[in-house]
Amino acid sequence: MTISIDFADPQQLSQISDLAHSIWREYYLGIISGPQIEFMLAADYSLDQLQKDRATGTNFLILKKNSQPIGFAAFQALDPSFVKLEKLYLATQHHGKGLGKRLLDQAEQCAQALGATALFLNVNKHNARAIAAYRRAGYTHHQSVLAPIGAGFYVDDYVFQKQFTAASTSIEVGTPTLQSRSTFHQNKETLDE
Repeated sequence: MTISIDFADPQQLSQISDLAHSIWREYYLGIISGPQIEFMLAADYSLDQLQKDRATGTNFLILKKNSQPIGFAAFQALDPSFVKLEKLYLATQHHGKGLGKRLLDQAEQCAQALGATALFLNVNKHNARAIAAYRRAGYTHHQSVLAPIGAGFYVDDYVFQKQFTAASTSIEVGTPTLQSRSTFHQNKETLDE
């Protein structure tokens, strides 16, 4: 079994879109409603939106098992000291194997290589598995968010943060180029148990 985590090139954004649609429809039903899942997939995970995100500084990591995409992460600098983990998803059949943790560790290494002192992320308040996984990884509650996202839907999230004690400069996937963004983008993350 070969596991790889690399920066996604523009051609792989369609694979990320397909993964997101598959993962969200399986994982989030019961956490949020089916109509909200479809609304958020259309708003945040269309190929067009992912291309726009990439063009405005979002960096995508793609996790592959034996050359097959099974997960991804996306992050962006909010300012020189803070990076926002906007997305982290893993196909549910691969939960519980440490692969989500490896993807999270890689995103943290990228953030530290950029000089960030903290990584922030949003997680749905009802996503108990992801909350537990983030807490095990050293994340703490920063604030709560309840915000409208359109069509009568809301995000009901915790914002978690992890402070880094020392910046690391060696990462396996190379140093990304980031653009800063001053506001949080409302997305959810899944992580294996």
